[in-house]
Order: sequence, then C-alpha cells, then structure tokens
Amino acid sequence: MTDRGDRSRFDPRGFYRAIAVRWHRWIERTDNLLTLSVLVVLPVLIGGVTLLANHEPALPFLLFPPLASGGYSLFADPGAWRRDVRRFVGGLSVGAASGWLALEAATAVWYQVPATNVHAGAVALGVLVTALVTLALDLQAPAAFSTALLVHVSGPGGVDPVGYVTSVIAGSLIVAGAYVVWRRGLYDRRAGLLYESIEADDQVLVPVYGETATATATLGARIAGAHDAGRVVLCGLLDGTDPPAHPASDADSVDAVAEDLERIAAAVTDRVGTPVDVVVARGRADRILRVAHDTDCDLIVAPAVYADEGLAPFVRALFQSDLDVLVHDSRAGRTEWNRVLVPVRRASDVAHSMIDFADRLVGSGAVSVCRCVDAADERPTAERAIERLITAFDRPIETRVAVSPLETFLDAYASQYDLVVIGASRDRSLPSRILSPPTYRRLAGIDTDLAIVDRNYRS
Repeated sequence: MTDRGDRSRFDPRGFYRAIAVRWHRWIERTDNLLTLSVLVVLPVLIGGVTLLANHEPALPFLLFPPLASGGYSLFADPGAWRRDVRRFVGGLSVGAASGWLALEAATAVWYQVPATNVHAGAVALGVLVTALVTLALDLQAPAAFSTALLVHVSGPGGVDPVGYVTSVIAGSLIVAGAYVVWRRGLYDRRAGLLYESIEADDQVLVPVYGETATATATLGARIAGAHDAGRVVLCGLLDGTDPPAHPASDADSVDAVAEDLERIAAAVTDRVGTPVDVVVARGRADRILRVAHDTDCDLIVAPAVYADEGLAPFVRALFQSDLDVLVHDSRAGRTEWNRVLVPVRRASDVAHSMIDFADRLVGSGAVSVCRCVDAADERPTAERAIERLITAFDRPIETRVAVSPLETFLDAYASQYDLVVIGASRDRSLPSRILSPPTYRRLAGIDTDLAIVDRNYRS
C-alpha cells in the first residue's frame, strides 16, 4: 500500500518541469514566437502610443488604425529589418502626405470642401498618388492607403492636416524603433536565446560497434568540436548482441577493448582536434544511456544498425530516451562532410537541431535546406517557412522547394551531397505512421550518408 501511494503521489517539481519543457519547445518554433509577439508586443506598443497621445495633442487617435495594421505586418512577417522599417515608415508617411496634398489640390482647384463632406475627387486623387509612389518606391501599400484616406476626415472641424501628417511620421518612427529593438534583441538572436541545441549537444557519446564506428565517431567529434567545451566519449561494450559487443571483446578483455578505443580516439583527435575519452562498459542497450548520463553527455551519436522492419530495436530504443540522438548511416566510411542537405517538413525544434548539426559539420562548406510540396501553389508558404528557419543562422544557406515526393527528389539530387540529415518522424500521429512509414525507411536506396535526428534532451 505504501509503495502504491508513493508512486501515485503528485510531484509538483516534475509537473512544472514538464510544463517548462513543453513551453520551451513551443516557443522554439518561429511561427509561435511571431504569434506570441503579435499577441504581447503589439498590444503593449499600441497601448503605449495611446498613453502618449493622451498627454500629447499632436498625436491624434486617427493615426492608430494604420499604425496597428502596419505594425502587425512588421511583427507577423519579418523580413530584412532595414527594408521592413523603410517600407513601414515610408508607406505611412507617403500615404499621409499624398492624401494631404490631394486634399489641398482639390480644395484649390474645385471648391471649398464643406466640413460635413468628403471630396470624392480629392479621395480618388490621393489614392492615385499613393499607389504611384508606393509602387515606385516599394513601400508598404495597405498602411499607406489607410493614412491617405484618414487625412480627409481631419480637415475643417477636425485635426489639422499638417499636424496629422507630422503625427503619422512620429508614430511610425516610434513603432519602427520598437520593432528594431525586438528584431535585433530577440528575433535575430533567437537561435542563441531560445534554441537549446545551439548551446547544448556538445558533450557527445558514441557507442562503438560495427564497421563504420570510426566514421561515426568522427562525425560526433565534428559536431562537438564546433563548441569550445565540446568533447566526445567513445563507449565500447564487452558483451551482448543488441547492440553488438565490441569486436575486441571475444576474450572478455577490458584491456583489448580499451586499446582499440584509444586507437580510434587518437585518430579522431588527430583528424578533428576534439578531446576524446573512452569508456568500457558491460551490458545491453540500456547501458549506453547509463554511460551517457554518468559522463554528462547530452547527445548520443550512434552507428545505424538495421533489422527487417527498419532500424534495429536497440537503436529505436535510443529515440525513447531523455537525450538527443543522431543515428548515422555511413555509406562509404566518409569522415568529411562538406555539402549537407537538410529536408524539413515544418519549423520545429527538430528542424532547428538538424540545421544546427549541418552547420557544425560543414565548416566552410555548404548547407542546403529543402522542402517538398504536393502542388505548385504551396511553394510560397514553403519558401516563407524555410526562410524563417534559416534566418536564425549566420551562415548563408541555400534553400530549395520542390514539387515532388521527398524520395523522388533525393533519388535525383542526394548524390550531390555528402550527407542528408532527416528527422526521426516521432512527432507524427499513429494514422500518419500507418499510412506512410518514417522517412528513413523510404531512403534505403540513396548512395549518400544519412543522419537521423531526434530531440529528447531536457536541459
């Protein structure tokens, strides 16, 4: 009875930790960060401008609708920040000035506009001038049309048109200044501030088994070596078949296994320069996880082993652990990866990790990110999603959107790359898995190294 009560007791620390982990994973996605910014930053910003307007008559309430709509465009779909600011401030300012000049021209040429009416000719002229200028200067057109039209209700009996134009310029500069602070302080630095894998995954455990263990150890060392504190731990198992025991353990000799691990470690250190430690353990697959925890590793880089149904059970078990995992399928024993392709389905913490690992591996090489879609009309959405993924990284990254199944695309282009990095597809629903097997099970025919990535680490 006591044991059952202990197991059922509520653990508040574990509960809040689980919430924190889910929150961190949620905010890592760029779309979610932008949604949160629109829901939090924009209301506070417009509310602040309103508070300022209440104490400063030069800022009329008429400018708030275009400020809010233009500000939404800034925070919801950020591009190059200098271009964003120029198009936002320029669009609102040019729209207000165009509407004002059109109103003055109509009043001078036709007749005095009554206080209760809006001059149709002045409105048409203002829209025409605004359209011409915004198209010629590539400015934010929707907000520009708003300010061009609102000036017509600020004439006689309303707010002074000159004051209105001045207030639009001042208000747009306030919003643009807040956007620049948000953009440079949070959005452009989100990789280091929000993405756990960017700062973690530099303590790497590599289980040594199979014929490609040296290549996999080198890959793990290149990932770890991208950080100053990075290191690799090579783990050899004395017995067992799942995973296979180290080849030198036939005589149950710890010294023989350790000697072979030291040989691999020396070769990896000479090639990459990353510090490498060795550990000899006895046991099955669960021992790999125990060694990883005992040595404070936060990433396991394991050689791929396949069974009839795909990856061997002990490899799939690693994906169920609480550590990040990369399974490396070496096709030719390659130890350098200068061109890496990263296919992605959507923006996620796994996608960020995949691009981060590719960035660490290539050195001065090239990283490409691709997304395959079913129809041509899906290309713009896919291109925006990829752009939001890659802007978190300083490296120039090639992007590709293909209207074809991923398998067809990789059959045609995978040979141009040294490594293809894919996700483990563990976030898919059960019906999705039944209808379509995981991606790595459909890529057995490509003649390129394959890396399968899964995020599990809880910092």
